[in-house]
Amino acid sequence: MNDKDLRREEIMHRFRMRYRGAFTHESGGSLDLAEAGKGDTGAGQVQQLVNALNRVRVPGWSLAGFSGELAEPVPPEPEGMTAEEYHRRIDAAVNVLREAGVEQPNQVYGLPAGWTRIIERACEGIAARLSLEEDALVCISQTKEKFGTLRFYVSAMGPDEFMDDIHAIASWAETASENRCCATGRPGEIRGQGWYLTLCDEMEALRRDNPAAFRSIVYPPEPAEPAGGDLAAPGA
Repeated sequence: MNDKDLRREEIMHRFRMRYRGAFTHESGGSLDLAEAGKGDTGAGQVQQLVNALNRVRVPGWSLAGFSGELAEPVPPEPEGMTAEEYHRRIDAAVNVLREAGVEQPNQVYGLPAGWTRIIERACEGIAARLSLEEDALVCISQTKEKFGTLRFYVSAMGPDEFMDDIHAIASWAETASENRCCATGRPGEIRGQGWYLTLCDEMEALRRDNPAAFRSIVYPPEPAEPAGGDLAAPGA
């Protein structure tokens, strides 16, 4: 294994997933396939088996579901994170993408505060992976919250392995947002009517009792500029 392969393995190690596939039989039987161990960064052995079984088309059997989970959970956000800290961290993540030559890095702005660690790790991974390729391209098409989870749309051009890795990082980020409170990063579940969000019990209660305060936590407001537009002195 050469230096590039070792570096790639080191980068993608942070985006390992474990996959599960489920088949059902017309008679009522079922078959579950699940990866054990430390997980994989790609679709792994389960998808290989799923693809093989689909190609064979065993009579009576059909794919009922295919899903992935993180090999390691992402820690919650720091308790009491301020709006200033949130915007500083997201600005830093955007700069990581921009300095790496990723197109449309500003597309990662405007996401819930509870996903900040996810965005930071994904941006670092995309930038690091791109740095290993001489003639490759990454463009962040769009990111958004939809039905309580992250949508991370990215396009890539380059070697097949590189494109697979970039899409694996985006898929990891989407999966990492599932069951994660979009305000705090703690475990949560889909809640609400009309505007569905993944929230912990505390944040669901705050949304009900104080909607304005709740929104300022999920989507921290931009820090106000000092009067006159002058930058404040360090430590002021």
